[in-house]
Amino acid sequence: MAIDSHVYRPLAIAAVIALVGFITFAVVSATHHENRSFPAASPPSALHAGERAPSFDLARLGGVGLVSFTGHATEPVVVNFFASWCPNCIAELDAFGSVSTTAPSTRFLGVDSEDPAPKTAEALLHRAGISYPVGVDRSGAVANRFLISALPVTFFIAPNGQVRGEIFGTATTAQLRTWVARLQSSSKG
Repeated sequence: MAIDSHVYRPLAIAAVIALVGFITFAVVSATHHENRSFPAASPPSALHAGERAPSFDLARLGGVGLVSFTGHATEPVVVNFFASWCPNCIAELDAFGSVSTTAPSTRFLGVDSEDPAPKTAEALLHRAGISYPVGVDRSGAVANRFLISALPVTFFIAPNGQVRGEIFGTATTAQLRTWVARLQSSSKG
């Protein structure tokens, strides 16, 4: 029985086209989550020094209790926005774990923003030794209130609720220590 090539050739071409289409769909679907991480060409809009930080209440990562920020505190506050899909966010976690444990008079809060894998974020935080409260901002509503357009972003907030500064992109241990010292000295006077 001879194979009639003029019948099978169009079927083979159709199969190849379908396969290429499927592979293209799979690649596009896998990268569909918008990777909004730094470095960006220019600093994005966000809250800046002198502006009031918005208050928020979020479910705590891991599901027990709330993470709250009222805008006023008795101590300086460091708020870090991150996600497990963000390589720059993962790169800074050890610095946050280290500095947060050596700055007892500064409150640290994390916001896991628009993260499809909160369990992964939880594991990354545990590995970095982070024990401060982290809230889950599934929809990005809190990030939007802080005018964030990419991750990671860290805000340094005085006890009166005013933003004193921010870091766009990966925060280093030295940067965090410098900002914590600034916040602590400004809150004493």
